Parts: sequence; C-alpha cells; structure tokens
Amino acid sequence: KNVKLSTIGLSTSGGTTVRLYYYYLAKMSNNVWNFKQCLLDHSKVLKQLINIAKAPIMLTPCEGEIIHLSVNSVNKCMYCTNLHENLARMAGLKNYSEINNGDASSLLDTNYKAMHIFAREFAMKNGMITVDTYKELSKAVGPSKATYCLALAWFLHWGSYAGLTLDNSLETLGSGRDVLFKLFFILYYGPLFIVIVAVSKLLSLFPSSGPAVINQALGVILAIVASIWIIPLGVLGLFI
Repeated sequence: KNVKLSTIGLSTSGGTTVRLYYYYLAKMSNNVWNFKQCLLDHSKVLKQLINIAKAPIMLTPCEGEIIHLSVNSVNKCMYCTNLHENLARMAGLKNYSEINNGDASSLLDTNYKAMHIFAREFAMKNGMITVDTYKELSKAVGPSKATYCLALAWFLHWGSYAGLTLDNSLETLGSGRDVLFKLFFILYYGPLFIVIVAVSKLLSLFPSSGPAVINQALGVILAIVASIWIIPLGVLGLFI
C-alpha cells in the first residue's frame, strides 16, 4: 500500500498518470467493497454521523485534514486526494502532499504526529483498531479530540472506499462477478462523485491559509451532504 510512483514508473504530473496510479494501488490493495461489506461499513459510519458533523468545529482545520490525509495515505483514493489536499492547503497545513503519501517527517507537533499514526493504523486495519491504540491517541490529544479523530477516520474510510469501489465498478462492470452490485453502485454513488470532482476543482481556486471558518463550514456541509448517501445504506446495514 505504500508503493511510490517511481516504483511503478509513473510520473507525479498529469491527470492520466495519477489516475492510473491510484487505480493500480486500489486493485493491488483490494480496497473495494462487496455488497455485504458495503452495508456493514455504512452502518458503522452511520453511528458516527453526529460526531462527523461536529468534528469540523471540535478539531482545528489542520487537525481534521491530518486525519483525512493520513487515512488516505493508506487507501489511496484519487477523489479524496483532490478534495482534501485542497482543503488542507486552504487550512494552512504545510507539506500536505507528503502527508497524503504517508510521510509524517514534517509533522513536528506531537498532537499531529499522534493523529497521523492513529489514522494510518486505522486505515491499515480497516477500522479494526485495538483499545490500546485508541487509548494512546486519547492520552496524546485528550479524550474529546480522540472521539472526533475516530469519527473523521470513519468518514474518510467511507469516502475512500466509495471512490475506489466506484472506479472498480466502472472498470469491471462488463466482466467478473457482482454485476448487479456494481451497476447499483455506479447509479447510487456516481452523482455524488461528480459533485465531489466539481467541488475539488472549485476549491483549487480558493486562497491558501484562509479563515478557519471557511474550512469549518465546508466540513459541516460535506458531512450533511454525505449523510444523504450514508443513511439509507447504513440503516440497511444495521439488519445484517
């Protein structure tokens, strides 16, 4: 999951090569849902929705984006990269691209480091973190912030797996198994990710290191919009 671009001979510039890079990693790491896994993960994210909506207020914009980028440094979702690197830049987070690639050497703040370590372990274990791991985060950043870090980790887990599953469904719809699930997923999540692509392009026009209130408002709005897609499948997942 930590393969670098140079390892597979791809350039870091150019939308096509970057897209191929993320698709390669998605296939290699198998970070895609089947129907049952999709519903189960949605039910877990559903239980975190209130804290996800509160997190942009309870955490600083930089803290929130460290969680997002650190989870994505493992899952490698192209949509999440484009969205959250822009949000991190707007928040004033330095070296956000390196964090998204799993390099935490620029994180000098001890709280930031603890969040990065927790978020990467969360992603590597698909949310199956141990009590000791969560206690370590809570000890480092405080119980309140740890609660919201966990919520955002689930939020990015949902977003990255949804993006990777969508790309996989588009690529393999005409072959392989789970054709009905793939078709459903494209129809269900396609509109959301069209919006995410458009929003990411729009955010690229925003200045860096802007007022925190902009990131906070965007964080709350993203949580509310995402809930439209999360709640129906999350409720179904509660019955599995």
